[in-house]
Amino acid sequence: MNTAKQSEVRALASDAEHDRQRGFGESPSERSVASDELATSDERTYAVITHLVGLLSFLDFGLVISPLATLIMWQVKKGESHWLDDHLKEAMNFQISLLIWGVIALVLTLLTLGLAAVIMAPFLIVLRLFGCIRAAVYANQARYHRYPASWRLIS
Repeated sequence: MNTAKQSEVRALASDAEHDRQRGFGESPSERSVASDELATSDERTYAVITHLVGLLSFLDFGLVISPLATLIMWQVKKGESHWLDDHLKEAMNFQISLLIWGVIALVLTLLTLGLAAVIMAPFLIVLRLFGCIRAAVYANQARYHRYPASWRLIS
C-alpha cells in the first residue's frame, strides 16, 4: 500500500474513533446523556448562545428573529465540529418545529373560536423557555441534547 493510501486509511480510522468518542452512531436517547469532553470552551459558548437566541422570539412571537438568527449562527459554524453541528442542527430543528406548532395553534384557535389559544399559547411559551434554557445548560456542560416536541427535519 502506498504512503498516500496509508495516510488516508489512518485519517479515516482516526475520524471514526473521534466520532465514536463523541457519541455518533448512537441513538438520540444515548446521546442525550452522553457528553463530549473534546468540546472546546469556544464550541460550548457558541452552542449556549445559539440555544439562547431562541428566546429572542418573545420580541416578535417567534416569526422571524429567532429562526433567522439560529440559521445564521448555524451557517457560520457549519462543519467545524461534529458536536457543535449536532447542537446547531438541533437548535434549528427546534425553531422550525416551533414555527409549525405556531401554525397548528393558529389553525386550532380559528377553528375553536379562540378556545385553543388558552391551551396552546402557554404550551408554546413554556416549551420555548424550558427547551432553550435546558439546551443551553446541556451545551455548557458539553452534553448532547434533544429538544422536546421537536421534529428532526434537518439531520
